[in-house]
Amino acid sequence: MTAIQNTLADELDKGTLFDEQCKHILADPQMLAYIVKNSVKECKDISMDDLIAYFKKHPAQTGIEDTLISGAKIIYDIIVRIDGSLFGGQNNLGLIISIYRKRKAILDIL
Repeated sequence: MTAIQNTLADELDKGTLFDEQCKHILADPQMLAYIVKNSVKECKDISMDDLIAYFKKHPAQTGIEDTLISGAKIIYDIIVRIDGSLFGGQNNLGLIISIYRKRKAILDIL
């Protein structure tokens, strides 16, 4: 089985709710590498192996709360932070990517 299949199998064995299963799958380093490589133009030339290694070293965070807006609380499903180290320290680029699941889209894929 692939790492993603193992992640899903582990979550199903635990009886985790669908939403939590999706968060764990989307936060998997292989899945993050695929998403970032295909959606962030600054990362398109970085190898999948380098992206996977980066996300293993800098894992995604889940359930982050943002209360900067007075009277509002935003809870992000998944936050991915990318700093200049991914670009060999040559770039001051810093990205924060919020990934969230859409139940219908995921069910269509499965």
